[in-house]
Amino acid sequence: MEPLISVGDIKKNFGAVEALKGVSLDVAEGEKVVVIGPSGSGKSVLIRCVNALERPDSGELTVDGMDLMARKVDTRRLAGDVAMVFQGYNLYPHKTVLENVTFAPIRVLKVPREEAEANGRKYLERVGLTSKLNQYPDQLSGGQQQRVAIARALNMHPKIMLLDEPTSALDPEMVDKVKYNIYVELNNKIVDVLDTMYSYYEVVEYADEFALRSDSEYTYKYDISPYNTDLLEDASYVASLEPAFETLDNLTLEIIEPLRALMDAFSDIYHDYDYAADQYAGPKEYHKAIQANAATFEDLAYAYMDALEELSIERVEAEEKQMQEDGRLLIYGFSHSITVVKKITAECYSQEISDYNIEELNLEPIRPLYQELLDTIEAYKAAAGDNDQLMEESMSADHAYHYGTQMDRMASAIDWMIRQVESGNPIDDPGREYLGGLIHVEEVLGDCIDLYNSAFAS
Repeated sequence: MEPLISVGDIKKNFGAVEALKGVSLDVAEGEKVVVIGPSGSGKSVLIRCVNALERPDSGELTVDGMDLMARKVDTRRLAGDVAMVFQGYNLYPHKTVLENVTFAPIRVLKVPREEAEANGRKYLERVGLTSKLNQYPDQLSGGQQQRVAIARALNMHPKIMLLDEPTSALDPEMVDKVKYNIYVELNNKIVDVLDTMYSYYEVVEYADEFALRSDSEYTYKYDISPYNTDLLEDASYVASLEPAFETLDNLTLEIIEPLRALMDAFSDIYHDYDYAADQYAGPKEYHKAIQANAATFEDLAYAYMDALEELSIERVEAEEKQMQEDGRLLIYGFSHSITVVKKITAECYSQEISDYNIEELNLEPIRPLYQELLDTIEAYKAAAGDNDQLMEESMSADHAYHYGTQMDRMASAIDWMIRQVESGNPIDDPGREYLGGLIHVEEVLGDCIDLYNSAFAS
């Protein structure tokens, strides 16, 4: 296979200064190469040559099959294949953060504006800049500008990423936040793939040889989705960055390959429309990959979710303590009410309770948590009635009231669940959202988490 980048004995002079003295290297697709050297050794010049921003004086240079030493180079195609994070950021000073991130996809790749902005928001969220969408570069710190540049490069979905000291201006606290956000995103992807795997085995026998289950009510490809694996590259990269997350870093590196194998197999299944015509030859091959990785992935998936949950609890406790110390009583009230409901659902699951046996729930550890929830909501509403507090937290009375009603929904969901347990009656139709059931609690909790994240998480 031809290398994606091939550099052969290239030389580059700036007057009497020899910037590149016969550099050669090959980079294969999917490979990560780090060029290390002191300031002035030609690192930036090398990657500028690969991006056709500088032309070598001699040598050979091909990028994705394009000869960059040719008289004419298809720069539009190159711009679509190669993205670069510059050492000096090179942001447009007259454009907002979101406009900087979406300008090239819209103008160069002809991506529809709505799609480019949706992707741009996703990448800006990943680097912790969702609160800066409408600000201009001169309103940002150096580290924030660098993160905009990283998001801009990612939004081009390039084959090749060139990064000129991409984390030089990122302080440890911000690297920690970006790393954590990527791990949360990876956790969500793990949950999604785990659900898809379980759906797969509702149709296919859990056995080495491919066979459809005779008792399944579903057809092959039921609930199968395709997957983009770009997130795995991001997770693999941040796992090596400081600060170390220890257990999560190790689990990330362990789970990536079985996760990738499953994602690729499910994507193949999703795009296979002729599987029956060739007597399931394709599905048999996909099944080998799924079967070979399913058990390992499942074990690592639950270990990963547990490790992230433990870390999340520690972070939320620290954040809520800081909120109280800073006098941010409204955001604390909303956050802590979510925390308490999470503790209630965690207690239910620790008792192996679901809507199928909700009447067996031991309410003794639930009642004090429910009272803590009520006390938290009462304190929130008292703070929301204080105009000085609203001004201090830059919150309108209408928003404060809306958040309070959502917190009331959580309290009502827990109250109905307690009443259901006290009745001693099983739920008539477990598996569906039912007032008084755990599924209903999770649905309301999920709504509140989404609302909290959209309003405060950045």
